[in-house]
Amino acid sequence: MDSLFADVRLAMKSLARRPSYAAIAIITLALGIGANTATFSLLRAVVIKPLPYNDASQLVMLWQGDPEAGTTWMARPEVLSYREQVKSFASVDSWTSSAANLTGGGEPERVATTAVTPRLFRTLAVAPARGGAFRSIAAGEAAPPEVMLSHQLWQRRFGGTNDVVGTTIIVNGTARTVWASCRLVLRSR
Repeated sequence: MDSLFADVRLAMKSLARRPSYAAIAIITLALGIGANTATFSLLRAVVIKPLPYNDASQLVMLWQGDPEAGTTWMARPEVLSYREQVKSFASVDSWTSSAANLTGGGEPERVATTAVTPRLFRTLAVAPARGGAFRSIAAGEAAPPEVMLSHQLWQRRFGGTNDVVGTTIIVNGTARTVWASCRLVLRSR
């Protein structure tokens, strides 16, 4: 232990004699530690940390391969075909993101939207914070005009009131019933 203290004392004396060398050494160490911390944080967030769903290791994302366009989303008929024909999956659901105009109940605004199949939340084993899951529809039926609000939009635009469930809002000119509020589906930009 005495030799360790002697080595540390000698290193401090050497660094004190050459302050520019000490500054370069400290900056190099700081940059190296910072880069390693950033790399590990990114790796943990993307690779190591599991998705926040039950049985996340059982989830699979399917893409369509196109030689000209590369990897693209699957069309709705393909999703329905997988649902009907592939028996190795417990459930096949889909979503697509876009933007919409939200009017009624306040100033018009542009919001990010995600259209989902009615069973997606059951597949992910998540439930809305308020209200209920989307109603299931039979094959060939048109989807009822329902919408879920993100928690942020529900708080900001509708004051976090539970009375919003069951009311009607206008999304891209179409009247839709607010079915629930959730952290996943409709969020403001």
